Amino acid sequence: MPYDKYAGQTGVIFDATMSSYQPEVVVQLDKTGEKIVTEGEDGLAFQAEFETARGLIGRSLWSRGTQSLTLKDSLCLETSKRSTFEVKNLQRVTIEAVELGHHLEPFYLLLKTDDGHEGWLTG
Repeated sequence: MPYDKYAGQTGVIFDATMSSYQPEVVVQLDKTGEKIVTEGEDGLAFQAEFETARGLIGRSLWSRGTQSLTLKDSLCLETSKRSTFEVKNLQRVTIEAVELGHHLEPFYLLLKTDDGHEGWLTG
């Protein structure tokens, strides 16, 4: 499925079946009415879940265990080239932004520590 053609489009789940390996979901696009078939969860995100996550912007959380955050400017790099820093157990962070990810990481949360470090929580 060509990414550029379908990126950012919304639709309604028209049908869903379970094959022997993974789910197949038929989505009818809102704009064109075209029906597309996706395998697994590749490229799908639920609008309600995204809006719920965006509702957390500005809220503070305390890290449960040590978390590795990807520095804000290195998220688009290959995984092996990303720069990271650690948020310690029970360190307070504030959610600054929410972005769509991909099937393994549906959302990225941009977190800011009290000392001003910003990084993306992925995965």
